[in-house]
Amino acid sequence: AHLEQLAKAVSDAKDSWRAVGEALGFTVQDLDDIRREKGGDGDYYCLQELLKRWLKRAPPVHPFPHVKQLADALRAAGEERTAYELERSRDFEELSHSVQVHTEP
Repeated sequence: AHLEQLAKAVSDAKDSWRAVGEALGFTVQDLDDIRREKGGDGDYYCLQELLKRWLKRAPPVHPFPHVKQLADALRAAGEERTAYELERSRDFEELSHSVQVHTEP
């Protein structure tokens, strides 16, 4: 449920999921793989898969910087409002905790 919570928090950026992925360091091949696997389900599911792979790729030492990295990637993709809402969310602390819990073995 943690991944879904994070994906929902940034769902307004679904149309920019590729740009967000590039800002998070994914290659064009990585993004093409996600599109191939999830594209038939829509951009929201591509964004969700992107976040899933990102969380597995770079588990946070501390959750706040990790969610901050996502906000920075959103900004780089032109999703300023979504980044702002993520950082200002009442649930920001809970999302940060969710990211940490989701990535721990």
